[in-house]
Amino acid sequence: MLFINLLLFYLAILCAEASPALPYLVTMFSQISHYLDNVHLSNCPLAKTNLPPHGSLPGPSPGLSLKYVTVGRGTQSYTCKEDSSTTVPQSVGAVATLLDVSCLATFNPALLHNFTPVVKAVQSEALPFLAVLGTQLSSSSTKFILGKHQFNAAGQPTFDLRLAGGSDWMATKRAASSDAPDHSTVNVPWLKLTSVSGTGIKEVYRLHTVGGQPPTNCQKRKGTFQVDYAAEYWFYG
Repeated sequence: MLFINLLLFYLAILCAEASPALPYLVTMFSQISHYLDNVHLSNCPLAKTNLPPHGSLPGPSPGLSLKYVTVGRGTQSYTCKEDSSTTVPQSVGAVATLLDVSCLATFNPALLHNFTPVVKAVQSEALPFLAVLGTQLSSSSTKFILGKHQFNAAGQPTFDLRLAGGSDWMATKRAASSDAPDHSTVNVPWLKLTSVSGTGIKEVYRLHTVGGQPPTNCQKRKGTFQVDYAAEYWFYG
């Protein structure tokens, strides 16, 4: 249990600036650790794991199967051309580290949905430290840090999952969008994206988003800036 105590201590340090939410985050992190310690997961097949309720988004296309479930932790990027209360920030991309959470999705999806806010509270630079949980959160055949999400030169959202040693990646386009069910002005919308190029994966859902929305206007802002976010990504191929 030493490594769990160290993680809880480190999480407290990382979340110090968000102190009102700290008790919840530490409690949730402890519950996740306790659950994983007790079930001793070693193999987490996704064949019988269903996509959770996904708002107004259409379901996966026929013939596709769930291949990966990840939590992405990163930033949404926006730009303001001028400092103005009448100008709206424009989206210019995103970057995120994709963490394999296959075991939570397979055995305790409710706990997975609560894990995403915990990941959002951890600074991106500290994700390698969070990977101490990796041997429990992910399938034994993959790495905890599964891949990365970013935008390519053509402005297409891309997902590269080759860090796990495979060949799966894709560049995508938006197929459908749905406001986060809580109607929050803080959380970016839920999405269904479909592949325009790549191999192995054809569709991805962005669900259970936490953060990522820009301010409502560009007052006191000019140029590019980032907003932290986390989200679940469900990959089909």
